[in-house]
Amino acid sequence: PLCSTESPKGSSNCTNKDCNFEFPKRPVQHIPCDECGHLNSRQNKSCLDCGKSFEDVFIVKLEEQYRNGGIANGLDIDEINMKNAQENDTALRDYLREKNTAAYFKFYKTTTPEERTEINNILNKIKK
Repeated sequence: PLCSTESPKGSSNCTNKDCNFEFPKRPVQHIPCDECGHLNSRQNKSCLDCGKSFEDVFIVKLEEQYRNGGIANGLDIDEINMKNAQENDTALRDYLREKNTAAYFKFYKTTTPEERTEINNILNKIKK
């Protein structure tokens, strides 16, 4: 406290009545269980009384997720092109390996499958 009076350990206020400094409260070190109300240490992963888990468990399966396109390096890619990129990219990689040209392979290494598909679509539109 400001008055420098010694107070017993655990005091909530200074024992000097003129000062009456309020000591900071210790943070709560225990949390109650939602199931049984038992106080548990914050470090516990489950209630020591009833065993209820305190950890949040999320299970996400990719086959349950819905995807409608995506973004690859700033390009907004629709779902059809996302699927095309997945299906055609291996063939493109193999073709570029056969050509054995450094510039082609650098292009392949520095772009995503979705970008390559989008560029192919643009080229096809230009040709028409």
